Amino acid sequence: MTDLFFVYLSNTLNITFFILLLLLMEPLLKKHFSAICLYRIWAILLVGLLIPLRFGTSSPLFHLGLPRTFLMDKSEALAILPFSSGSITNPAGLSMTQLPSLHRDTSWKPALSIGSYVIELLSATVSKFIHNPYLFTCFVWLTGAVLLLLFNFLAYYRYRRHMKKYFLPVHQKEVLLIFRQCLSQTKGSFLPNFMDSLQDKRIALYHCPLLSTPMTIGVIKPILLLPDKSYSKKDLNLLLMHEMVHIRRRDSLMKYIQLAALSLHWFNPFCYLLLRHMENWCEAACDEMILRKASRSECMHYSRLLLECASSQFPCNSTLFTNFNGGKNNMKQRLLLILNQTKKRSGKIITALFLALVGTTAIITITNQDVFASEHNDIATTPAPVSSDNTAASLPEASPAPENNAASTLGEQAVAIALESKDTPYIWGGNDLNTGADCSGFVQAVYKKLGYELPRTSKEQYKACSEVSLESLLPGDLVFYSNGDTDNICHVALYIGNGQIIHIKNLRDGVVICDIAYRTPYRAGRIITE
Repeated sequence: MTDLFFVYLSNTLNITFFILLLLLMEPLLKKHFSAICLYRIWAILLVGLLIPLRFGTSSPLFHLGLPRTFLMDKSEALAILPFSSGSITNPAGLSMTQLPSLHRDTSWKPALSIGSYVIELLSATVSKFIHNPYLFTCFVWLTGAVLLLLFNFLAYYRYRRHMKKYFLPVHQKEVLLIFRQCLSQTKGSFLPNFMDSLQDKRIALYHCPLLSTPMTIGVIKPILLLPDKSYSKKDLNLLLMHEMVHIRRRDSLMKYIQLAALSLHWFNPFCYLLLRHMENWCEAACDEMILRKASRSECMHYSRLLLECASSQFPCNSTLFTNFNGGKNNMKQRLLLILNQTKKRSGKIITALFLALVGTTAIITITNQDVFASEHNDIATTPAPVSSDNTAASLPEASPAPENNAASTLGEQAVAIALESKDTPYIWGGNDLNTGADCSGFVQAVYKKLGYELPRTSKEQYKACSEVSLESLLPGDLVFYSNGDTDNICHVALYIGNGQIIHIKNLRDGVVICDIAYRTPYRAGRIITE
């Protein structure tokens, strides 16, 4: 889930750049290109928000890393929590550093009560959230998205249920005749005729006394609602044509897409700006389609009709509705576009170019780097005694691997390179043996010297390996540690033989050699197979 959050976080920054770019270009574009062109371009950005895929091969202009964060695994968190005397006990009087291994020993687990087991799970979960701000941020993001969706769907459901009581069938033959004419005139405008014919059977027409302007509700079975008042034939034709364009163009479906994109990016104020501009150009595009062959007097008549609808109060949150009015905020722009008889370009080429630009360009990339478990003595107030098998050996004495790169196998050469890099400082996000590295960056840099290009994070490196059992490890194999499962792989080390690993441990210790079981290893993988 955290990976998905970082994907959408980097995506929202990329789309924000294009939103700002389009806002700067919009005054120039609307002078030379049609409202339909502007609507399509804003729709491209909307789809870009929802689908964070980039098909280009170019590197992003900016690469952002996240702050370094230390985590405790489940057993380490339990070791320092102040349990009561009736909870988990320490039967052997072991030190805190030895206590985590005891939690994995099944010989004393039957002594745990149900209450203690529940406390253990809750404590581990709370500790994971407290010490991992990424999980907490992801939880806030997901909660906001769900709440926004629920609020809008609940408001839509309540409003539609309330309005349904006032739906009145249309019996006037004149109104039904104009309605059928509008169906016929708009058929084939956006989809093949046979698909529009299937849709025609689902479109329902009703009067609703609660409305002051026409409205369309629904996607699969659209309901076109008219105010319960009389209109001239000309006005009625324009009103119905406008709503039919919304229906044919599936603008109600686009409303749902807008809501989905806004829910995923609710924290970005520029997304609200994008939706507002898109709604404005949606209504302007409908006006343009209806009046593209209209005379000056017909345009003036349509403008007066628009002003009449705008003067009426419309107490409805049209998040998932389409209506003729479209709101008062964009009325000035719509009137100027209607009365401007200058012929404008359709903009198919610039729309295609903008689609290619958005679909292939990544401005900013955020990488979820390794977030690994710190050792218990990093977080305990007083360092506890460490057993001999867990003691990090000094590098020169503990080296069981060859002394130089003339080793017999490539795996041993990788071990030799790692041993020669014992002075590499710990730098979160680093992958250079001279300037600094973190755990996965250290492994990546070692194998890069042998001509192997490994992915950046420990999770990605695990996926790139050929899995081997922990009993059949060879020098040069990678040992992975996790906080639960594959999705929570948080640390990687290089196996050097004799049950020992070399890894860059943390900011304090740097590169160390220690026993492979200093924490419970999760999986092992092999990069070099020859």
